[in-house]
Amino acid sequence: MLRPFTIVIISPEYPPHVHEGGLGTHVRALAVGLAKQGHKVLVFCNHPRSEFHINDHAVEVHYLSCYGPAGQTQMSPSDAERVNEYFVNKIRSYFEQAGCRPDVIHCHGVYGILATEKLASMYEAALVSTVHIVQKQMRMLYQRAFDPIIQDLETRLVNSADRVIAVSHCTKRILEELYECDGDKIQVVYNSIDPEWLEHRATADDLEAMTAEFPANKRIVMFAGRLVAHKGPVPLLRSAEIVVRRINNVVYAIAGSEYLPEDKKELVNLVQESAALRDNVFFVGQLPRWKLSTLYQIADLAVVPSRHESFGYAAVEAMSRGVPTIATDTGGLREILTNGVTGLLVPLDTTKPILEADVQSLADAQMLLLEKPCLARRLADAGREFVTQTFTARQMIAQTEECYTDAIASAGKSLRFHITEA
Repeated sequence: MLRPFTIVIISPEYPPHVHEGGLGTHVRALAVGLAKQGHKVLVFCNHPRSEFHINDHAVEVHYLSCYGPAGQTQMSPSDAERVNEYFVNKIRSYFEQAGCRPDVIHCHGVYGILATEKLASMYEAALVSTVHIVQKQMRMLYQRAFDPIIQDLETRLVNSADRVIAVSHCTKRILEELYECDGDKIQVVYNSIDPEWLEHRATADDLEAMTAEFPANKRIVMFAGRLVAHKGPVPLLRSAEIVVRRINNVVYAIAGSEYLPEDKKELVNLVQESAALRDNVFFVGQLPRWKLSTLYQIADLAVVPSRHESFGYAAVEAMSRGVPTIATDTGGLREILTNGVTGLLVPLDTTKPILEADVQSLADAQMLLLEKPCLARRLADAGREFVTQTFTARQMIAQTEECYTDAIASAGKSLRFHITEA
């Protein structure tokens, strides 16, 4: 049995106060799971407006506000050095007052790596990084110049760590190719389904209220994700035009928020300009977790039309709720869905300068499952069984603990720990 570690997690997100997507969902599940195993877990996270701390299932969460100008809610690459120094000072002050020191500094995402490096050196702690998305690969996908500051931060995220956690085998391969990183240093640890998500069961009143938000006797096709091009809402809506012209009892529930007002405006205009979509697409906004779970429980189909996903939380969460799921054949989604077995995978349109889901294939897959309910049910049942057995919190925590132990040994710090018999 491992001696409990003192773990510092540096993350750009931690729900509920700062939560934009899968990274925050993962960090919370990881932190709470580690704390339940007896480790002391401290999370330090950006907050756009104020500083405070909360206790979340024995996890100490410290929200720090250091964005700079009033009203600034996102950190730019040029802010990285200043923000990281602020984090270092705050975390150092915490440990001076506590009279202890961390054993592991765990960085999630590029923006915290400078602080992570300094703290790991200061306390002779193991440095672990989790790569949720490879920024260099995304810039190549979108054919954009790679910001030199982000490139330096991502290089350090990979090369400075004693151990690197990749959220999928796809991500590991990309890191090996783009950064020539030693594969033995990278450990694949899949994100887990949030145990609270699995435990949630909507009440009859909640289900009735959610159902009432849509026209009666309609089948619901669901999308959950940020309303940005990368997540594929435009090809989804283009495919919806094809679907609703053939199947007239289908509506689309679009759950998620936009980064910029123009992101959603483009989608709303697309819907309003289409006679087929105008009365059949509902933008329900970014929902609280319990309400999102309730929406999945009344959905007939879920679609994840992303251009790329390092992992694919939207697919896992839909499948865990027993919803037949369609996703693009790309990235980590290939490791979640097996085409024709646990869901359907559709190709990207390679004729486009920037790859996106093939609209006709996306429509064909939806119509197939809407018109063949027995097939849809078979895929949904197999999908739920696969994800609930594969993406478990217990497995994620055990593999992360193993990664911490390896990182400590790799960094020459193993004498600070001991192994005891259970």
